[in-house]
Amino acid sequence: MKKFFWNIHRWAGLFLAPFFAVVLITGLILAFKPILAPTYSNTPLGDRAEQFFATVQTLEEQGVEISAIAVDQNKPIVWVASGRQNPLKAYDLADGHFVQTGGLSNQVYNFAKNLHKTLLVSPVVGQILSLVMLAMILVGLIFMIRPHFEKKLMSWHNALGVVALPLWVLLPLTGFLMTMHIGAPKMKLIDTPKAGEIISILHERNELPNLVSIEQARKWTTVNMLVDGKVQKVQVDEDGIYPVHSKVYLPKVLHEGTWSGSLSGSLNLIIDAVLLFFLLSGVYAWAMRQIKNKKAQALIAQNPHDKNTILVAFGSQTGNAEKLAHQTVQYLQKQNRAAQAFPMSVISANQLDSYQQLLLICSTTGDGELPENARNFVQSLEKADLKNVHYRLLALGDSHFAHFVAGGKTLNQALQKAGAIADAPMQTADGEPTAAWQTWLNDFAVQEKLTPIATAESVQDISVDATLIRKQRLDNPQYPVRELWELVFRLPEKVDFQSGDLLLITPPNDSFPRSYSIGSNSFDGREVRLTVGLHTTTNEQGQKQEGRCSSWLLHELQTGSTISAVLRSHPAFHLTDDSRPVIMAAVGSGIAPLIGFISPLNQKRRPAWLFYGNAHRDGDFAYGDIWQKALSDGVLTHVSALFDNENRGFVQDEMMRQSEELYRWIVQENAVIYVCGRVKTIGNGVEKALRNILQTQGKINDEQVESYIAQMKAEGRLNMDLFG
Repeated sequence: MKKFFWNIHRWAGLFLAPFFAVVLITGLILAFKPILAPTYSNTPLGDRAEQFFATVQTLEEQGVEISAIAVDQNKPIVWVASGRQNPLKAYDLADGHFVQTGGLSNQVYNFAKNLHKTLLVSPVVGQILSLVMLAMILVGLIFMIRPHFEKKLMSWHNALGVVALPLWVLLPLTGFLMTMHIGAPKMKLIDTPKAGEIISILHERNELPNLVSIEQARKWTTVNMLVDGKVQKVQVDEDGIYPVHSKVYLPKVLHEGTWSGSLSGSLNLIIDAVLLFFLLSGVYAWAMRQIKNKKAQALIAQNPHDKNTILVAFGSQTGNAEKLAHQTVQYLQKQNRAAQAFPMSVISANQLDSYQQLLLICSTTGDGELPENARNFVQSLEKADLKNVHYRLLALGDSHFAHFVAGGKTLNQALQKAGAIADAPMQTADGEPTAAWQTWLNDFAVQEKLTPIATAESVQDISVDATLIRKQRLDNPQYPVRELWELVFRLPEKVDFQSGDLLLITPPNDSFPRSYSIGSNSFDGREVRLTVGLHTTTNEQGQKQEGRCSSWLLHELQTGSTISAVLRSHPAFHLTDDSRPVIMAAVGSGIAPLIGFISPLNQKRRPAWLFYGNAHRDGDFAYGDIWQKALSDGVLTHVSALFDNENRGFVQDEMMRQSEELYRWIVQENAVIYVCGRVKTIGNGVEKALRNILQTQGKINDEQVESYIAQMKAEGRLNMDLFG
């Protein structure tokens, strides 16, 4: 059932995208009407009645048609509407001379309104589109129960759809109600004179001082005036003044944003813009997937393989599985084994038996579902005969969420049902997947008599007792974005460690260890420095939840306490012991291992450049004083720090601004790069910047760029400690 609704959401959005775009763009235009509309006085004319009457007479003598009129709230002018098709004009209250045209151009407004309501075809079209848009928003909610704001287009598409759902529903819902005339007032009004005649009648009866404004509706004219001590809506003719008993047309004022002038108009403008973002981001993401799949299919066609080739297929939603798949291929190629990595979306079951071995890496998304690019592949397995296919499967997940590695389990069951032979039980990665991936790949290396990957080969776990001796908050609470703390533990004697190694900590009443990068070195003493950010998530009820381990470390663990931990060597992120330049890049808590590089860089000087990004310069430059001292002492060559409050972009933007010098460091001086932080922010961002720098400065094509980056990774010149 969920798949059925998913298809409706997607294909209805794609098929109707041009019509939705017209409705939303014209809606944006219409939203400017209350924003640009003049602010009318809501008080009676009083002493200005005679002056007002004289101005009206002057305008009529000039041939100005008056269908509606009101005095400006702030200026001595009157605003006159001359029919529904003409622009609003202002005249001086003193002598009636023309002052200005105001509001939205009537020609533009009327065209946009007609197109918005009928698409130049029929009001029924607008009615259907409103209903479909409303249904799509509600169906979209099914697929994103937990909002996650990340620097990724579809993450914002999904999360924004949840956090302010009532607002996004407002326009299509009220639009549908209006097309059905639901909630519309039913008024039986008498025929009334024109506005100029009404003003003359009120003047003759000495009632003009009580006038506030005259409005024009489709079939009648109504008057706002003071009656029995309060301003009321009435009708006026030669025989008398008649109260108009009508209710507010709530769907109309909400849909048009006229309930609070420019404020409500601006809100409607924002809502309309976000709905347009939903539409365009959804279509763009779909188009990019199609382009990416076609490129992958072209690569399959252009790169024929023999029976000895290993296929590494990935089902990835956020990029983790894809990254590990490409790293797997790089490792295999370094072992002189033919290997190809492709998303499952471009592979069919009938291709599998043409490969020697199938290695699969699959994540889980949503409510225990397969990633989107794995769904068709699993469907293709239903009628397949894979009795000659051997495979190994690594399933990525997080045990803190329900349906742990459910996507991987679904894939594994489909493979076994099709007769595929598992050379090893499905392995799982809980949380940060690097260690589990290394173990999984090394198991395969043993089977194939390959050299184990260096990072896994040298991993050693040592149980230690760690005593917390210092705890300091690094961020400024005045600018609350994310809590960031420095925690310093003292370890027993004769324990070796370097910056980049990991300390695994398990909080009380929990069996799941979390790994934290170490930012200090044992040759400086026994103190292990951790930089820990408070991890937060939002549950299905929209409530904010703090990470179990980070919350315990930052808010509960007291100085002087001793905990049991595990020290794990991570040589893939050790600072090289040579004279090559060093480029470091991190955001937020990704600074954790890099701060420990200062000491060895001080002992063996060489060019060193730090790129760091965070939220606010005054509160989020972690260890800023230490980095600046290292810069002034000559330990660092450059420090490029960027902060959101300064609007200078991201780390990758600064790297591209410094592309000429970085290219010289990287290509001519063989610099070693260290990147730490989230995959989807600093990880993807730095790789994008490197591709741009190599291509623009080196004048090489995409294929040569990818080959150079792969070579850097294989040689240990591009080292990434990424998570999330």
